[in-house]
Amino acid sequence: MLAAVAEQGSMRGAAEQLGYTVGAISQQMTALQKETGQSLFIRDGRRLLLSDAGRILHRHILGVLAAESEASAALDEMGSGIDSAVRLGVFGSAALACAVPALGLLARTDPQLRVELREVEPDHALAAILSGSVDAALGLEYSAVPVKTPAEITRRALVREDLLVVCAAGRPGAAGRPAEARHWILPPAASAFGRAARSALETEDIVPETEHTVMDTALALALADQGTGATLATASMLALYPADRTIMRLGSGAERTIVAMARPAMLRRASVERLLEALVEAAAPSSGLRSGVGEVLHHEPLKHL
Repeated sequence: MLAAVAEQGSMRGAAEQLGYTVGAISQQMTALQKETGQSLFIRDGRRLLLSDAGRILHRHILGVLAAESEASAALDEMGSGIDSAVRLGVFGSAALACAVPALGLLARTDPQLRVELREVEPDHALAAILSGSVDAALGLEYSAVPVKTPAEITRRALVREDLLVVCAAGRPGAAGRPAEARHWILPPAASAFGRAARSALETEDIVPETEHTVMDTALALALADQGTGATLATASMLALYPADRTIMRLGSGAERTIVAMARPAMLRRASVERLLEALVEAAAPSSGLRSGVGEVLHHEPLKHL
């Protein structure tokens, strides 16, 4: 009403513009002046002008009205698109295999959906979701070390990959038998990848002599390329750092699955659900990796992903 009085220069003019009685406008302006403790108007003959206090209040009221109009317009547009920001926890190889192509897809189909990538180690992805520091995250699960995921987390399989033995071209093991590799470069035993790597090697009757304990993929592959020893990697990890290498499969068929995770309640946000749909749709379709085709994983220990 203050905006209308300022525009029309009188209570009567504001009443006619808004469809109220002059008495109703006058009552509201009196209450507003009492609430602010300031005189909001200056009389200039028959016209009402805004005082300095009235101008300040009027300026803020216009800002509120503009914000309300923008919010209403944004809500009206929800039927034709999603305008929101989603925080996605990612890590190196999964970002390349899943997040990057998903962002490309969303740029074409939902350009108003803003995805903010936050680097999160896969072993910490669950904690990041549960703490609320991200809305969704990419994580890893290994067939060799089944884990029980909390029931309050929804998981969707994106990509399944074999664990591969990797060493420098022409080094021991190049004949095609992982057991011929004498020295190993492995992740820390306390990490999920480290446990999975050692379990997979034990299944092959290999007791690894660990030469280096390394978590960083680039460093592990660089050491392997120099002939320091053999390491374990997957196709998406190798795609980050391509080189001429000897690559062998494990007879046990040990594998890892890249999964997208979020709280079920968070999936009621259309933006988060759309992001997970895009991750499923875009998960390395032409890289030769095996897609999980968006399979929803249930809340029991993983035996066969």
